[in-house]
Amino acid sequence: MAILKVVPADNAEEWEFLLEQDQVTIGRGDDNGLALDDKAASRHHAEITKTATGFLIRDLGSSNGTWVNRERIEAHDLGDGDEVRIGGTTLIFSDPEFDESTILVDLAGIQDAEATHAQSPPLPPVAPQPQAPAPPVSPPPMPVASAPVPPVAPPPPPVVAAPPEIRVSSAGGAVGSGPQAGETAGFGIRLGAYLIDSIILTIAVMVIMVPSGILAAVIGPKSQGFALFVSLVGWLLGMAVGIGYLLVPWAKSGITPGKKMLKLKIVREDGVEPLGYAKAGLRLLGYMASGFIFYIGFIMVAFTDGHKGLHDMIAGTRVVKT
Repeated sequence: MAILKVVPADNAEEWEFLLEQDQVTIGRGDDNGLALDDKAASRHHAEITKTATGFLIRDLGSSNGTWVNRERIEAHDLGDGDEVRIGGTTLIFSDPEFDESTILVDLAGIQDAEATHAQSPPLPPVAPQPQAPAPPVSPPPMPVASAPVPPVAPPPPPVVAAPPEIRVSSAGGAVGSGPQAGETAGFGIRLGAYLIDSIILTIAVMVIMVPSGILAAVIGPKSQGFALFVSLVGWLLGMAVGIGYLLVPWAKSGITPGKKMLKLKIVREDGVEPLGYAKAGLRLLGYMASGFIFYIGFIMVAFTDGHKGLHDMIAGTRVVKT
């Protein structure tokens, strides 16, 4: 029976999943046949179907794609030992073939036969019969020429089915007839997520900076130096909250609160998960640069191929629907 060895992304204990059903869906949703505790996986990420020749895995339009032996696929026939990657989880497929050359011996039947043979009485001895005289040896007959045997026609060559047509996209991944993996988010929905994040971030920064500003104004007439120090601390804390609000969620999951509300996610163009602090830092620099040039870098999302802003181009990222 085919088995999937599940290696979680967080180095938790490995476990095995038996492919007993003809069709099993895989994803982070609880309604899947194989539910994964992996935030990098889509709710319904992939599907494994039992076919006449084995098992077929198919991507269900996931945001990060389905990878088999480090190659992104849309549909793929699984073989024994194949390594499937879904989000940060690794699935090792095991389906050893039965060796037809193996001879199965029924030991129970042999033992029963031996027991029956041991219980049966011995046969009485048979008296030898007199041998008849040998007949005279006649000379061998003359060989008769036989008609030539017509040559046997060789068997027809086996019919090999043509491989399914596979189109290669400009990004280098195989593209099948299934749904497009990771539909790119447009300008309107991204603007909505940006406004939600801006409102949340403004409230958080105001909670820190307004009290420090009021405190600095109160103690300013008595000690200008201490008032300046309080204002500086409040400003630094506000900046830290603003940067951390974007940098940490980007690096760990690619999802800010605003993007989570509108079901959006930031992913790397090379498919690696998670985004990481290096890519998140480059994207944040692109954010700042877009603000310095009158938000042109953000407006580029509405007109560029793939709906990419300046920050996406700098960091090598894109925003997709989950």
